[in-house]
Amino acid sequence: AFVQKAFHQLPDLHWQQTLPEAEPAFQTLSFSCPRARELRRHLAQAEILTTTFAPPLHQLPAFRRSTFIRRADHATQLFEEVIRIPGVANQEETEWQELAKTIWAFFKV
Repeated sequence: AFVQKAFHQLPDLHWQQTLPEAEPAFQTLSFSCPRARELRRHLAQAEILTTTFAPPLHQLPAFRRSTFIRRADHATQLFEEVIRIPGVANQEETEWQELAKTIWAFFKV
């Protein structure tokens, strides 16, 4: 409920859809953002660890010469735009509030 209230109103953050019969489990807070690179830098300055997905296979050296057929390169888009904040399952509410303040400050909303 806190994640819904604290983060879902931000216009530039995009969340994976949760089915009504499912309950999300937050081992890692994950969302995509068109300005992910800038937001990662902002979070790093606040000493908040972030990660992303592994690089798409077609970008790895072993596969660079392989044929890659696509209509849209969703894997690269996710790699560039997804921000993952690990370890959130163990955070106290005050830590969630600080994280929310830091992200909201980036957007200056």
